[in-house]
Amino acid sequence: MRSVRFEFRGKEYCLLYNAIAMFEAEEKHGSQLEFFDKLKNSDSTSLDLACSLAEIMSRQGAAVRKLYGQPESEIFVAAYKPLISRLTMIHLTNALMQTINSGLQQEVSSEDEEIDLGLLELQKKTESSPAQPNT
Repeated sequence: MRSVRFEFRGKEYCLLYNAIAMFEAEEKHGSQLEFFDKLKNSDSTSLDLACSLAEIMSRQGAAVRKLYGQPESEIFVAAYKPLISRLTMIHLTNALMQTINSGLQQEVSSEDEEIDLGLLELQKKTESSPAQPNT
């Protein structure tokens, strides 16, 4: 899973847009297209949305990091809204849009690739048998 890092007031937040974040965000704020339209505005509604989405996505980022045995990241709290400057709002909006885009991209892992069973068998045999000297 791809996450995006966002730094705010000296703390790093790991934002992740997975299925849980998508469903929760859509229940609270409408479709993904509506997110993008609202985030493009520079008003209090977009600030409210950005803070709410950051909280949702940082919770998912922290949860997934914990599952992978990594140190948990900070959870952004929507109550930080009064502390956000105009420049921070721009950075937060960009991070959110990047997170949503990353979450929507198909991730290709080595598990999805074709496996050549014959080659795998040959590799196992050559690794398990000791090298024989040339005579």
